[in-house]
Amino acid sequence: INSKKTKPERISVKSSSIVADVSVSIQLADPGAALCEGMEIVFEATSENAGDKPGYQWQVNGVNTGSPQPFPFMILNNLKNGDVVKCILTSSLTGVGNNPAKSNEIKLNLKPSPPTPVASNTGPYCVGETIQLNASFTGTGYTLEWTDETGNFNSSIQNATRSNATKDMEGLYIFTIKNADGCTGSATTEVVVEEKGAPKITVTSDPPTFPICKGDPVTFTAEVDNGGSKTTYQWKINGVNANSTLSTFTSISLKENDEVTCEVISNSKCANPKNATSAPIKVTMTTNVLP
Repeated sequence: INSKKTKPERISVKSSSIVADVSVSIQLADPGAALCEGMEIVFEATSENAGDKPGYQWQVNGVNTGSPQPFPFMILNNLKNGDVVKCILTSSLTGVGNNPAKSNEIKLNLKPSPPTPVASNTGPYCVGETIQLNASFTGTGYTLEWTDETGNFNSSIQNATRSNATKDMEGLYIFTIKNADGCTGSATTEVVVEEKGAPKITVTSDPPTFPICKGDPVTFTAEVDNGGSKTTYQWKINGVNANSTLSTFTSISLKENDEVTCEVISNSKCANPKNATSAPIKVTMTTNVLP
C-alpha cells in the first residue's frame, strides 16, 4: 500500500501594533470669571496617556514658567493683555506617540485693573468708641466695599464707621474697589480695640512648683492683658527692683521665703490706672541632706 504524505501548509501571520498618542489640551479653571491684569489665573490641563509620572511644562509667550510639574494645573500671575499660554506634556509611558505633546494656545484678553487703593484707621480704640475707617484711591466710577475678616461687617461708604467697638471687632479690615469690567483693587488695615481699666498681669514660673534646690535656675514669665503696644516690665524680689525689664526673668540666687513680683506699666490710652503688680510667688527651698 502506497501512502501519500502531505506537506503541512505554511501560514504567515502579519502582526500590527497600534501606538497610542499622547495628547493635552488646556482651559481656564473658571472660564466665566473676569480676567484682569495682575490677577492670579488658574489654568487646567486635560490629557491622555500621560502616565503616572507626567511632566507638564507651562509656557507664556513661548518661555517656560519654572520646571515641569507632575500636576495638571498652573496658577499664573502678573500676566498682561495679549499673553499666550500653552502647555507641553511629556508622558512617562514608553512606546507612545506624539511625546512630548503640545496643547492648544490661549491668548489672554485681560481687562485693566483699577489702581491699588490705600486703607487706614484712626485707632487704636477703647471699647465703646467708634471705629473710623478711611480709604483713598484715584479715578471714579468704582463700586466700593469695606469688609472685615470675620464677615460680620460690610459697608459701601468710602470712609466708613463702626460704632460701639468691642474686642470682637478688632482685626483686619479690607477695602475693595471694582471697575465696570469686574476688576478689583484692594488694601487692608489692622484695627486694634483695647479694654478700659488697669492692665491685668499673670506670672508663671518654670519649674511650676516649689521647693527648689539652692542654685537652681527659676524662670518667671509675665502675661499681660491691656498692656498696650509697648508694655514696661519691672521684676522685683521682696519689693526691690531686680535686674530685668523684660517679660521674662531668670534667677539662680533665690533664697527661702523670697517673694517675686512683676510690675507693669501700660502705654494703652484706655488703661486706667496705667500700672499693675502681679500676685507674689513665694520661694521655698529643699533642705540639703548629706549622704
